[in-house]
Amino acid sequence: MKQEKIWDYYQNEALESFKGSVPRLKYLLSKFKSGCKILNIGVGGGLLERLALEKNIDIYSLDPNEKTIKRLKSILGQNKAKVGYSHNIPYNNNFFDGVIMTEVLEHLSDEAIHK
Repeated sequence: MKQEKIWDYYQNEALESFKGSVPRLKYLLSKFKSGCKILNIGVGGGLLERLALEKNIDIYSLDPNEKTIKRLKSILGQNKAKVGYSHNIPYNNNFFDGVIMTEVLEHLSDEAIHK
């Protein structure tokens, strides 16, 4: 519960805290071609989504934080941002060309990682 409150703050009130991630996120996106359909799991401040749109990458988002997903829906569209978890992805198999899950694994329980 405490971790959820921390992420709620950073993802919705302290968005500037993610700006140092831009070079890493640009590098990750450089591995995808324009028009690719990718899923970002654990969206942080939404920087990857903004950078992907600039590269004409079809980006979808999955995060457990409802406020963050509501904000991203206004940017990406209703069906491209969903509340959820990595161990229960609400999209069909083979729907995406790739998945990005950066700075997330260290926050997951062993049970979630195994799923």
